[in-house]
Amino acid sequence: MKFHRALTWTGILMISPLPAAGPESGTMAGLAVQVDLSKWVRDLSDESYKVRENASRELWKLGEEALPVLREAASAAADPERVYRAKDLIRKIQLHITPDTDPSVISIVERYAKASLSEKSALFGRMKGRRAWRQMLKLYAAETQPEVREKLRPSLNGVAVRAASERLLAGDAAGAREFLEMAPVDADALLALAVFHRSQGTLEAELEKAAKAPGEKGAAWRLALHRAAGNAEAARKAADEAGDAGLSALMAALAGDPLPWLEVSGEGDGDEVAAIYASLAAKRWEGGKMRAADLEPLVKRLSSKDTSERGAALNSLFLLGETRPAEQAFGKHDAMSAFRHFEALERVDEALRALGIPPENPDYGSWVARRIDRMGGEDIEDQHDVSEHGDELVGIANFLERRGLHEEAFAAFSEPLTRLAKKEEGDFLDFLSELFGNRETSSGAPWLARRIGAVWAGEDAKRWEELVAAAFGDGGNAGEWWDWLGELDPKLPLGDRFDAMLAIHRLGADPRGLHGQWLQRVWKAVEAAPKAEQERLAARLSTLAYETGDAEGAQRAWDLMAEPARLEVSWEQRISHLSAAGRWADAADLILKQINAQSDGKGEISPQLHAYAAATLRLAGKKAEAEAHDHWAEKLYLGNPSFAIRIANGYAFGLDFARAGIWQRRAAFESSPDSAEFLFALKLYSDTLLETGRWKEAASTSEVLARVYASSDYRWNNPLPFMRQRLQADLGRALSRLKSNRAAAIASLDACHKTFLSDGSLADIFFPALRREGLIEEHNRWFEDSWKFMEDAISRYPESDNTRNTAAWLASRAVRRLDEATAHLKTALAARPDQPAYLDTMAEIEFARGNREKALEWSSRAVNFEPDDSQLRRQHERFRSDPLPK
Repeated sequence: MKFHRALTWTGILMISPLPAAGPESGTMAGLAVQVDLSKWVRDLSDESYKVRENASRELWKLGEEALPVLREAASAAADPERVYRAKDLIRKIQLHITPDTDPSVISIVERYAKASLSEKSALFGRMKGRRAWRQMLKLYAAETQPEVREKLRPSLNGVAVRAASERLLAGDAAGAREFLEMAPVDADALLALAVFHRSQGTLEAELEKAAKAPGEKGAAWRLALHRAAGNAEAARKAADEAGDAGLSALMAALAGDPLPWLEVSGEGDGDEVAAIYASLAAKRWEGGKMRAADLEPLVKRLSSKDTSERGAALNSLFLLGETRPAEQAFGKHDAMSAFRHFEALERVDEALRALGIPPENPDYGSWVARRIDRMGGEDIEDQHDVSEHGDELVGIANFLERRGLHEEAFAAFSEPLTRLAKKEEGDFLDFLSELFGNRETSSGAPWLARRIGAVWAGEDAKRWEELVAAAFGDGGNAGEWWDWLGELDPKLPLGDRFDAMLAIHRLGADPRGLHGQWLQRVWKAVEAAPKAEQERLAARLSTLAYETGDAEGAQRAWDLMAEPARLEVSWEQRISHLSAAGRWADAADLILKQINAQSDGKGEISPQLHAYAAATLRLAGKKAEAEAHDHWAEKLYLGNPSFAIRIANGYAFGLDFARAGIWQRRAAFESSPDSAEFLFALKLYSDTLLETGRWKEAASTSEVLARVYASSDYRWNNPLPFMRQRLQADLGRALSRLKSNRAAAIASLDACHKTFLSDGSLADIFFPALRREGLIEEHNRWFEDSWKFMEDAISRYPESDNTRNTAAWLASRAVRRLDEATAHLKTALAARPDQPAYLDTMAEIEFARGNREKALEWSSRAVNFEPDDSQLRRQHERFRSDPLPK
């Protein structure tokens, strides 16, 4: 008789008999096998040890074909030796232990039979190290005691999927399915199997078969299949039948209704503030107005002594769009965060008041002096207080420098820092290091730090070296750069050499264009150097290019570097810079090497690499090869949403945003609400929904995200992300209701605009969405209000290059006032010639003018100087392929 495996809802593979047919039972060959089987079974109890061993070996070789006669022998034989050997063989065959199995695996399995519970967990770990996937799954399936299964269950996480992936790499789809069907049944295992059917083209057939599967278990299987199919409504129905309230609510939200999520999310977790938020968010969604009494439970908690409760209430108010009470309370508990919040929105007067500085007549000097004077010496009692003052000082210095108030900054900081240097030189240098800030966050005031440091250093070469360490750190190769610049120009004053260091490393603004000037000198010296020296210096320039963002410079250095130095550059860095230069074939070759290194299935298996390969090969003109890797990405992805996100990123890297969107959607549908990937997956998908004008679903998913952020687990000091999440929710909701309730929709949009009058998010999504829906009159009126506000801000701080860029960005995305925007941006770029965001804004202006070629030129420069920025890549592709704006 033949046997086949049938999956049961306990996750155990039962052996079911099928009637024998064909030559196996009706031919002389089949009869001979039956005779041999009978003989070998009898020989299991032969008097000769050699005969017994030979019989066991021959039956073992036959594997599952021998199971029927072995079972009969184990249950009916009178001879204890035959029974023992038959049972031993049955166990080995069922565990897929063959004569060729690794002896260490056989030993572990034999020990498992007599092991205690704690020993079994350890033995599972050893089996995993030897990739004994089938044995692990079979042994777990054979366990009948609930407490044992519960203890061992975590050891099985990912085992079936890993085993299936290895079989897929070997071209054995049937074997992969078998492993997936062996997995302990839960939502993740069912989803993995459903996704497998999608990749094999059998999803629809499985849906038909599952349509009438009974009970909650049948519903759970339908739920997995519908999630894999991306059918939110059908998945919600199946989730209800399966009793899974969380997934039902999520599917409802993906279909455009967040109310079930707001009702059930967080049930029973004891988070009172989040529960209050959820009820108010539901009221807002249904069109109810917020009354003071509604908000009172949250406002009351703003005075709580429990910082977690107070923070959650504050976040909830921002998430509800109730910014007035939230902002009133913000500064009382976190003055510096309040300052940054108001300043980011160009509400400078309120920002200064949060720090206790009167905006009408700001006395920066006394404010700074009071804090610096508490920093030096050994009599400091409250180090936390000193640290807080340091943060405030760097914050106000950063503000003054970005706003172009250089003389005010020097006047405020010079004298008290001079006192600190005399009192405690170490504290002075430590603070100066903080003041230099870092390139990634633009957090400091490097010009101010340089000016004060220069006064302290004078003509003392050793002190200038200490300034270099303060600005760039003791590690790295800053000292080498300092010495090299001195060698290149021995007559260069120390201050000018330091200015060159700042510019080369892109620390601070660069209105004199020193970065470009010095790189020209440096490269000239490299090209004139002997080969060995050239290779060493090229490695230094490579490090600089990767640190500061310069794809062209990185490639130039690569061409001169020796092989050992090239090994210091990761393949991820290489493909980033190759792609920025449009060298897609070279990038694809590097990616294919990584895939080939995983082809044996013994190491890491990365389905996302195939997405990177497919996207780059397609851009290299290799369509057939690209399609092959599309299929591999599909096959090797088995329902893990973290891989879906990475696959989406792979396609986005290669400018294939259509395929990236498909995978982002899958990640959202296939993430469990309690998974680590859920929030990120849903955020990516929600943003895509907004960009593509699917307003209802965008609004609904934004409400889900806002509810998650309302949890007390999220404690961000910056409320702007919360406010922008509310903007996305309200924008989508308003635009989805334009036809059913236009007056309410326009009122909601007006409120959105007033809240974000000067914020770049209006440019990102708001103005383009208004034009898309034909709200031209409102668009123009609201843009002019924003433009006037920004012009006033610029007139107050004419040297604030970021403010000018924000104004230009608003104008470019609104396709209005492009000449004025260009003038502002030229001023901004004069201060920071290679700033990627500014270059992208100029590209957007040219695109708005209808000049695609110029837009691509500016965009290429932006990508060159920040090749890892996915949004800049997306912009570049948009300029290349999207219709020109109207």
